[in-house]
Amino acid sequence: MQPRSAVFDATVARSHQLVVRADIVRTGKTVAQGLPVTAGSVTANRTQLARRTAAVTIGDPAYTPTGAAGDLLAPYGNEIRLWRGAVTVNGPELICVGTFGIRSVTFDDGVFKGIAVTGIDRLKRVEETRFPFPRTSPPAASAVEQIKALLREVVPWAEVRVDPDVIDASLPQVTWPQSRTAALIDLVSSLGCEVFADPYGDFILQPQPSPNDPPVFTVTGGPAGVLIGHLPRPTIPQTIPYTIGTPGPPIIQDGAPGGVLIAARHDLTRDQVYNGIVARGSTTTAGGATIISDLITDDDPTSPTFWGGPFGQVVGFYDSGLFADKDQANSAARAILVNNTGAARSINYSTLVNPALEPGDVVQVIHPDTGVVERHLQDSITIPLDAAGVMTAQTRSTLSQVKYVRRQRQHLYGGNLS
Repeated sequence: MQPRSAVFDATVARSHQLVVRADIVRTGKTVAQGLPVTAGSVTANRTQLARRTAAVTIGDPAYTPTGAAGDLLAPYGNEIRLWRGAVTVNGPELICVGTFGIRSVTFDDGVFKGIAVTGIDRLKRVEETRFPFPRTSPPAASAVEQIKALLREVVPWAEVRVDPDVIDASLPQVTWPQSRTAALIDLVSSLGCEVFADPYGDFILQPQPSPNDPPVFTVTGGPAGVLIGHLPRPTIPQTIPYTIGTPGPPIIQDGAPGGVLIAARHDLTRDQVYNGIVARGSTTTAGGATIISDLITDDDPTSPTFWGGPFGQVVGFYDSGLFADKDQANSAARAILVNNTGAARSINYSTLVNPALEPGDVVQVIHPDTGVVERHLQDSITIPLDAAGVMTAQTRSTLSQVKYVRRQRQHLYGGNLS
């Protein structure tokens, strides 16, 4: 979850004045600020490599592209950085919800109806930059350094931040024909990690999060899960520009600090759920043995996917040519199991918007009708950029306590990281 003040959390849980802003970024430098946003949303989905996407409408015809080299909204390398926040008692406070390479721009002749802009985060640029010739890693290269190189070659102005919990490994020599994406995913997965672009566009390499990590936020509700109701929601025209200089219309709502649960839908499935993982390497040890992990299983007897329980014994296999030894294969298998077992139970929920929430955050969901408390890892989240929308999220949860010791995740959007 992104840093913000306690006053901000209390403000967005109640009636407040919305603030939304768009800036234009070119090669890492902000070249324009305060573009008026009249509608749009941002979605972040951690099951995708380029996890953040945006669709936004700019409400000023002065920004209509003309074909000139300096067009701010042309899809030729510029990025749009989006912010959502609120006017608190201490003044406006904004949270960055993403930095997106501009992918398309649509507008009509005649009566101005807004400029529709779509964007995807910086890992899309990495995906597009394929190798012109096969790429072979150096012998015994550092996996972390190879990941950094793959990213910095494409976006040299972005920082690459590495979580201190990441355990580096030496690589066997391997060749990738043309896909930078395949190379990046192979390297990251071999470490039991994930990589993504944070809201500011910097790259984060960290271990896979788990539903068993400490929760960073609580989502709750009143009777029937609704705490929007003391005042009627107003009809809000969607042509009002929201900028830091001119706050948008009020959001009328009433709730306690934290997340206010509006609705939730539960899904339980066993499709593509494994309670045992084996990671297999294509390389061999010095003695000629193939590198293969132990069978890593869900060993918690209270878990619905317990290896020795009625769920059965469903083994998934992960193959990689990058394992240097059995310890690395075991680490990758544990991370894959942690990332998989929670898929057996998921919730799609709606809540009042707190733009500081991120995919990968663990939230505590308190069901108002039953009082049941569940811990959920957010896989995807959609944040509206207007006053009428609510935030939606898709999560997964498990009772499993896979033996994978984790500390509380520190925020990686700043600080002294390598």
